Amino acid sequence: MIGEFRQVTHEFGTVIRQLNARFGTHFAEFTNSDANVRECFELCRLRETMSSALLGFESGLVTRDQVRSELQSARDAASQEEPEAWVPSAQRERAKQALRDQWLRPSLAQLRDRSELVYQKFSAG
Repeated sequence: MIGEFRQVTHEFGTVIRQLNARFGTHFAEFTNSDANVRECFELCRLRETMSSALLGFESGLVTRDQVRSELQSARDAASQEEPEAWVPSAQRERAKQALRDQWLRPSLAQLRDRSELVYQKFSAG
């Protein structure tokens, strides 16, 4: 199953709906509400703690209710460490711009064209 970056990051309910239709599954669709997005960002911020509950949740082995009940211990662990930027931030934007600048170097034109062709073939199915 292939999802465009914009769709995965802004319309994830649609991705889940397509996944369910393709594979006959019944995963709950993500509702793009402020509360749900805040919760996702909090889970991303806590990712660096490597909490077994969070890792289990990412793997589908821990329910949303279980991970919510264990968030406090993950929050405590995260407050003691310097967090990595797993969510949108000015630091991530600067890093992305630096990578964009490298990617757009004229010396990489042939590789960019080749990778675009591979992407088009792959996404066409």
